[in-house]
Amino acid sequence: MTDKTDILLVRASWCGHCKLFEPIFENTDKHMKKNAFFKEQNVNLKSFDFADENIKKNFENEYG
Repeated sequence: MTDKTDILLVRASWCGHCKLFEPIFENTDKHMKKNAFFKEQNVNLKSFDFADENIKKNFENEYG
């Protein structure tokens, strides 16, 4: 099993600051997927909208 690193964005869809930051996070994710270093290091960006209770529960199950 390979080690992996997840960089997490925990946000709320109603939050103005989150809405402003989300495009930056998504753009970073696109660039990282093209970058050999991040592919080799198995670094992944994941976003979770805690305004949705199902997503919040999935997050807690995976990272809790």
